Amino acid sequence: MSERDDFSEATKKIIASRAGYLCSFLGCGQLTLGPSNESSTSISKNGMACHISAASPGRGSRRYNFEMSIEERTHANNGIWMCYDHGKLIDDDESRFTTDILLKWKEIAEQTAKIMQERKCTYEDAISIYNFSNLITDKISFNNLGHETEIIGNTLKDCCTEISWGKKSENITRDYLIELARNAFIHGSATEIELEILEDKIILIDNGNEFNPKKLLESKKIRGGFIAAETFQNNDCNLVATYKRDYNKNIYSISKIRKAEDVESLTPCNLRITYDDFRKGTLDFSIFEHCNEIFVILPNFLTPSDIGLIINLRDELLKLEKQINIVYYDISEHLVKWIIDENPYWRIIKI
Repeated sequence: MSERDDFSEATKKIIASRAGYLCSFLGCGQLTLGPSNESSTSISKNGMACHISAASPGRGSRRYNFEMSIEERTHANNGIWMCYDHGKLIDDDESRFTTDILLKWKEIAEQTAKIMQERKCTYEDAISIYNFSNLITDKISFNNLGHETEIIGNTLKDCCTEISWGKKSENITRDYLIELARNAFIHGSATEIELEILEDKIILIDNGNEFNPKKLLESKKIRGGFIAAETFQNNDCNLVATYKRDYNKNIYSISKIRKAEDVESLTPCNLRITYDDFRKGTLDFSIFEHCNEIFVILPNFLTPSDIGLIINLRDELLKLEKQINIVYYDISEHLVKWIIDENPYWRIIKI
């Protein structure tokens, strides 16, 4: 008698059907069911219902959860539909393919199949339509070079950076993180790097010598680090990076800014301004002495008659000699252009 908590045939069919018989490995979408040439009634299948939490404990089992009941382990909720190649892949690597990642992939696959059915569109179009905003949380570490491109690249892709932030944002972020990791090991004497994916940000930590990434830009040498840093600095994807040195570690945080709260979550070096702050002169900039750069969140619906207020703000900010990032939501384009023309060294971020 088998000691495995296998899926019934009926459950396998449910798992496959809810994914539209498409592989649920993120970005694959291969159709796993079709006609066979053996006969006019034969069917060719290359899909499998994989356990998210393994069917049995022991050597070779992946993601086995001792707290699950047999009913939970054999339920369709614990299954994800994969093509044979990717089914084998996720069953060989539980450190990369965690329970949280597979559960989110299952959700994405089912929603994608639903969108394809409702809108009569392709897999690629359905993926782009699917409004998946948060990243999948994960945390990894590595202690030497050699596989950093695959480790960082796969982690970003597995955690849905492309779906959530867009392919261009993922590429810019990936290149920047890889160059930071290489710099930490080669020039900073680091012995470990941690990469943590949170729902709204990506954090890279190394235990090497202190290194502000601004130095990559200051070098002006046309090398990988400079190109990646310059591309990130000048990106039009609302990607923002912050740096701090804490407990003898370099901490780099990257976020895609969609709303003012994203700025406030990313860094304490932010200032949300109200009209009263403008007019009463109650702004306090002394709290930013420790900051390398400042994010100023402007109030909505500023008009040309508010130019004087902006000039006063600029005069105060100039005294700080910091990098200034201006964040706004709804301001007339002609006024934004005036701000950019008058302050060419400010970075302007529209949310």
